[in-house]
Amino acid sequence: MSPSCCREQPRRPSLVRRGLDIAGYLVPAGILALLPKCPLCLAAYIAVGTGFGIATSTAVHLRTLLLVGCVACLAVMAAKHAVRWMSWRRIS
Repeated sequence: MSPSCCREQPRRPSLVRRGLDIAGYLVPAGILALLPKCPLCLAAYIAVGTGFGIATSTAVHLRTLLLVGCVACLAVMAAKHAVRWMSWRRIS
């Protein structure tokens, strides 16, 4: 016979955990939504926001890095959510 701790239903995540999960989706999605398509616009936003300018080639690389980073973050979060959902589905 298995111990009683193994027969319990999995605990629901706390409010803080759910908030962090939601923020994990909203932050990269917000960056992707606000990321300008034009590297010159990104350079201008950085110049207005920080007070110093960057070269166009640097803005191109920075934009690509932000794009790849946000998409990778969203993919990891989606995979983690899918694994959690599959394990919950298997237990239920």
